Amino acid sequence: MRLFFALWPNPAVRTGLVQRIADVALPKGRLMRRENLHATLVFLGTVEPARLPGLRAAAARVQAPAFELRIDRGGQFGRAGVVWLGATALPAAAQRLVAELRQHLTAAGFPFDPKPFELHVTIARDVKQRWDPPDVAPLAWPVDSFALVESVSGPGGVVYEVRESWPLESAACR
Repeated sequence: MRLFFALWPNPAVRTGLVQRIADVALPKGRLMRRENLHATLVFLGTVEPARLPGLRAAAARVQAPAFELRIDRGGQFGRAGVVWLGATALPAAAQRLVAELRQHLTAAGFPFDPKPFELHVTIARDVKQRWDPPDVAPLAWPVDSFALVESVSGPGGVVYEVRESWPLESAACR
């Protein structure tokens, strides 16, 4: 199973992301499918199904607060050919979520991609030319959970399927 942890947008945020994508002039590339839009927290890669209980237990140990993201800019990872939308300011709670998740995964013996975390929502892949991101109308994304997602390849392409999600602590719980 190819797995990763992600922030999975609710329907209103997903619609807002799609509107912002439509509002920006994208270079030629492969546009992400609406239903696959997300923000990766930790990429795991291939995980044996027998290890899922341990993975779920590690995720359940995370105790991080809910937060709000403000998606307000575009960017490009040139070498990777990826165009994305992201946040100018990353809330401390988002950084805490990723740090705790990585800590619990490490303690449980799960390897993951160790690259520094940069919150982004990929909107296009295989972009060959430089993209100068335009202004992006701010989008509020209330984050109250995170999800374990599987990348499933099929005849129609790759589909991301949420396998399980965990709530973040609301202000009332703190």
